[in-house]
Amino acid sequence: RVAINRCYYAYFYLIRSLLLEKNIHSKTHSGLISQFEEYSIKTGFIPKEFSDNLAFLFDQRQTADYDLDEEIDNEKVDKALQMVEEFINFVKEKYQITE
Repeated sequence: RVAINRCYYAYFYLIRSLLLEKNIHSKTHSGLISQFEEYSIKTGFIPKEFSDNLAFLFDQRQTADYDLDEEIDNEKVDKALQMVEEFINFVKEKYQITE
């Protein structure tokens, strides 16, 4: 549950920083998701798969945080970790960030 939560928020805050570079602010998660799709995905700046991944992570985080009867298995955690890693690598490459 904690791993899913952290994966979602890693993705969330990376998106938030990308939008802040464009001076786009959001007070809600749904607002940020909507703005991410409008200003990044629809313009082709970021591939749609990353929006799909965000939707998956958001749903999994909702389950992990609020549906305590639902099982979170290692497969979902591994998938979430892979999504975050791919997005981080995409952003690093897009912005030519080196470590």
